[in-house]
Amino acid sequence: MLIKYLRLPIFILFLWLSALNCYAVQVYKDEVIVVTHVQSRDLSLQQIKKIYLGMGTSKGGSNNNLITTLPHQNRTRTLFNVKIIGLTEARIRSFWAQMRFSGRGKPPVELENPEMVIEYVLKNNGSIGYLPYNTVIPAQLKVIYSTMVRDG
Repeated sequence: MLIKYLRLPIFILFLWLSALNCYAVQVYKDEVIVVTHVQSRDLSLQQIKKIYLGMGTSKGGSNNNLITTLPHQNRTRTLFNVKIIGLTEARIRSFWAQMRFSGRGKPPVELENPEMVIEYVLKNNGSIGYLPYNTVIPAQLKVIYSTMVRDG
């Protein structure tokens, strides 16, 4: 008899928890983290912008071979460009076309997926990359910036 009366409240609780879980997954899906070696220092949002636009350095030098990016079709790249760099994909591509043409710089190394970014950053000390927020990070890397924690 008691089960009959509890069935509806339990079902409603299940639906509510399921909806809450879907919301949490959606929130994290739209966030980005920036990673580097554990020995590297943390960077501010402005420093990351400068590094990715070829105006800063990723650890003492201006070597864009140490800066990684994902393919232009990748959602994480779009989120990174908008939330961290503050430019659309078209503006970023135009910027790098001008930089290459003028001989003032070359774009970051483009890697096919987050796993390749992790592998590259692990193998190249001083390198930097960005990943989806829910990516499992190896102990040898650290998160130096997250869009979940914004600069004030």
